[in-house]
Amino acid sequence: SKRGEAIYLPEKRIHMFPPDFVRERLSLVEGTERLALSLMVNVDSDLNVKGTEFAVSVIRVRRNITYKQGTNYFLNDPLGMRMREFALRLRNSRLGAGALIVQLPQLKVRIGGGGAISIEKNPMNSEAHVVVAEMMILMNRTAGKFLKDKRIPAIYRSQPESVTEDARVLDETNPLYPLQIVKFLRAPRIGLAPDVHRSLGIDFYTQVKSPIRRYADLVMQRQIVSELLDGEPMYTEDELENLYPMIEVGIRDKKTIERNRERYWIYKHLKSLEGTTINGIVSSTAGKRIAVYLPDYLFETTVSHGQETAVTEGDHVRLFVTKVDPLRRILTLSLT
Repeated sequence: SKRGEAIYLPEKRIHMFPPDFVRERLSLVEGTERLALSLMVNVDSDLNVKGTEFAVSVIRVRRNITYKQGTNYFLNDPLGMRMREFALRLRNSRLGAGALIVQLPQLKVRIGGGGAISIEKNPMNSEAHVVVAEMMILMNRTAGKFLKDKRIPAIYRSQPESVTEDARVLDETNPLYPLQIVKFLRAPRIGLAPDVHRSLGIDFYTQVKSPIRRYADLVMQRQIVSELLDGEPMYTEDELENLYPMIEVGIRDKKTIERNRERYWIYKHLKSLEGTTINGIVSSTAGKRIAVYLPDYLFETTVSHGQETAVTEGDHVRLFVTKVDPLRRILTLSLT
């Protein structure tokens, strides 16, 4: 609980549990059976949700697939197509309730044998990503409602402020969209009182879907399982009141560690590109200094340039990698 979450670094993972226990008892290894908390969803022929029920279960992991394989399944298999249709119905319902759907790419930085650095930009808007995201939100939303209706102490995440119109009118096809939209994204409020989550377009929200890597999710699953099996929660409200602030501090520290470590390895990679050029997009200008977004690395940095150089926001430019110091986090770029 002091760490709060598993830590994912480019060179390794630091699990919440002993690695052997994770591999042998917790991970969804193909062909194994695992204890689970399952959500049963009853839908009618028009895919409207008619009822839900949580159950303590045993699942068999039939097959592990990639998001690419999952997209093929959701687009071509009759059952997969039906699941995709259900997911889109859930998404449209959330949009009608005021949700803001943001699907930004993610950067995967990995360190291979011999210290080889691999940097890959992954889109998060495939059919498989949409289905998985909607099923996770449905699970978390239903868990929040279950806990509220049963008056079980719980850790809720909420966002009572409505999404501004300025965020809704941004052009998602603009290469600078990731920089523009992030200015409107707000961290959810964390507390023991249920409240609306307007950016997700749902009434109640807690997190239960990742008990292997998030301690708060494990605590919420324990609350539900204990209610199902024993008729009473495992944790009291006072215990959660003392627990969740410590978890949140651990999560903030964890995110800082992950962010700094990822940036170190990106700078390490850019160090190997000294003397060459990379892509950039001008994000703002101020005198002799301009801010440039690096689309291949998903972050913004500053560049010095002479007065004779005329650039405006949105210009695509080539940047000369002059000097990089990964330890001191110094990145010197210039316009070519």
